[in-house]
Amino acid sequence: MVDSRIMKTPIIAARLALVFQILRWACGEIHKDFVDIDSTKSAIRLTSYFEDCYSNIQRFMIMESIEPQKKGLLDLVPSLFTTAEAVQAGKEVGMSERAVMYVLNDLAAKKVIRKVKRGEYEKLQ
Repeated sequence: MVDSRIMKTPIIAARLALVFQILRWACGEIHKDFVDIDSTKSAIRLTSYFEDCYSNIQRFMIMESIEPQKKGLLDLVPSLFTTAEAVQAGKEVGMSERAVMYVLNDLAAKKVIRKVKRGEYEKLQ
Protein backbone atom coordinates (compact mmCIF):
# COMPACT_ATOMS: atom_id res chain seq x y z
CA MET A 1 0.00 0.00 0.00
CA VAL A 2 1.42 3.39 -0.95
CA ASP A 3 1.35 6.16 1.62
CA SER A 4 0.24 9.18 -0.41
CA ARG A 5 1.13 11.53 2.43
CA ILE A 6 4.85 10.98 1.84
CA MET A 7 4.43 11.47 -1.90
CA LYS A 8 2.73 14.83 -1.34
CA THR A 9 5.28 16.19 1.16
CA PRO A 10 7.51 18.04 -1.37
CA ILE A 11 4.49 19.76 -2.92
CA ILE A 12 3.14 20.76 0.49
CA ALA A 13 6.56 22.10 1.51
CA ALA A 14 6.75 24.18 -1.67
CA ARG A 15 3.29 25.61 -1.07
CA LEU A 16 4.14 26.43 2.54
CA ALA A 17 7.32 28.19 1.38
CA LEU A 18 5.21 30.34 -0.93
CA VAL A 19 2.78 31.12 1.91
CA PHE A 20 5.65 32.12 4.21
CA GLN A 21 7.11 34.32 1.48
CA ILE A 22 3.79 36.11 0.90
CA LEU A 23 3.23 36.56 4.65
CA ARG A 24 6.69 38.06 5.03
CA TRP A 25 6.04 40.33 2.03
CA ALA A 26 2.70 41.43 3.54
CA CYS A 27 4.59 42.42 6.70
CA GLY A 28 6.99 44.50 4.63
CA GLU A 29 10.02 42.34 5.38
CA ILE A 30 10.94 41.20 1.86
CA HIS A 31 9.98 41.12 -1.82
CA LYS A 32 7.50 38.86 -3.56
CA ASP A 33 9.49 38.17 -6.73
CA PHE A 34 10.70 34.72 -5.70
CA VAL A 35 10.78 32.45 -2.67
CA ASP A 36 13.96 33.00 -0.65
CA ILE A 37 15.95 30.56 1.46
CA ASP A 38 14.45 31.67 4.80
CA SER A 39 10.91 30.93 3.65
CA THR A 40 12.06 27.59 2.27
CA LYS A 41 13.79 26.64 5.56
CA SER A 42 10.67 27.63 7.51
CA ALA A 43 8.52 25.44 5.28
CA ILE A 44 10.87 22.51 5.71
CA ARG A 45 10.84 22.92 9.51
CA LEU A 46 7.04 23.04 9.57
CA THR A 47 6.80 19.98 7.33
CA SER A 48 9.22 18.11 9.62
CA TYR A 49 7.08 19.08 12.61
CA PHE A 50 3.97 17.67 10.89
CA GLU A 51 5.84 14.44 10.06
CA ASP A 52 6.96 14.05 13.69
CA CYS A 53 3.39 14.56 14.89
CA TYR A 54 2.14 12.01 12.38
CA SER A 55 4.76 9.47 13.52
CA ASN A 56 3.80 9.94 17.17
CA ILE A 57 0.12 9.45 16.38
CA GLN A 58 0.88 6.35 14.29
CA ARG A 59 2.89 4.77 17.15
CA PHE A 60 0.07 5.49 19.58
CA MET A 61 -2.56 4.04 17.26
CA ILE A 62 -0.52 0.90 16.64
CA MET A 63 -0.05 0.32 20.36
CA GLU A 64 -3.75 0.91 21.03
CA SER A 65 -4.78 -1.53 18.30
CA ILE A 66 -2.84 -4.44 19.82
CA GLU A 67 -5.06 -7.04 21.46
CA PRO A 68 -4.88 -7.33 25.27
CA GLN A 69 -3.31 -10.78 25.21
CA LYS A 70 -0.54 -9.58 22.88
CA LYS A 71 -0.02 -6.51 25.08
CA GLY A 72 0.30 -8.82 28.08
CA LEU A 73 2.97 -10.78 26.23
CA LEU A 74 4.84 -7.57 25.38
CA ASP A 75 4.64 -6.36 28.97
CA LEU A 76 6.21 -9.57 30.27
CA VAL A 77 9.29 -9.54 28.02
CA PRO A 78 12.23 -7.12 28.41
CA SER A 79 13.15 -4.59 25.73
CA LEU A 80 15.64 -7.05 24.22
CA PHE A 81 14.32 -10.62 24.39
CA THR A 82 14.71 -14.08 22.91
CA THR A 83 12.15 -16.39 21.41
CA ALA A 84 12.37 -18.61 24.49
CA GLU A 85 11.53 -15.65 26.75
CA ALA A 86 8.59 -14.79 24.50
CA VAL A 87 7.32 -18.38 24.60
CA GLN A 88 7.58 -18.38 28.41
CA ALA A 89 5.72 -15.05 28.60
CA GLY A 90 3.14 -16.43 26.17
CA LYS A 91 2.49 -19.40 28.43
CA GLU A 92 1.85 -16.98 31.30
CA VAL A 93 -0.86 -15.20 29.29
CA GLY A 94 -2.36 -18.43 27.95
CA MET A 95 -0.79 -18.72 24.47
CA SER A 96 0.63 -21.78 22.82
CA GLU A 97 4.15 -21.78 21.40
CA ARG A 98 2.83 -21.65 17.83
CA ALA A 99 0.55 -18.72 18.72
CA VAL A 100 3.53 -16.84 20.16
CA MET A 101 5.41 -17.36 16.89
CA TYR A 102 2.48 -15.91 14.94
CA VAL A 103 2.28 -12.99 17.37
CA LEU A 104 6.00 -12.26 16.98
CA ASN A 105 5.63 -12.21 13.19
CA ASP A 106 2.56 -9.99 13.44
CA LEU A 107 4.24 -7.53 15.82
CA ALA A 108 7.32 -7.42 13.60
CA ALA A 109 5.12 -6.64 10.58
CA LYS A 110 3.44 -3.82 12.53
CA LYS A 111 6.90 -2.52 13.52
CA VAL A 112 6.22 -2.90 17.23
CA ILE A 113 9.24 -5.18 17.52
CA ARG A 114 12.12 -5.95 15.20
CA LYS A 115 14.08 -9.12 14.69
CA VAL A 116 17.68 -8.38 15.68
CA LYS A 117 18.92 -11.80 14.62
CA ARG A 118 17.66 -15.36 14.65
CA GLY A 119 15.85 -15.88 17.92
CA GLU A 120 16.36 -12.34 19.25
CA TYR A 121 13.93 -9.44 19.15
CA GLU A 122 13.87 -5.83 20.27
CA LYS A 123 10.87 -3.71 21.26
CA LEU A 124 10.56 -0.55 19.17
CA GLN A 125 7.67 1.07 21.02
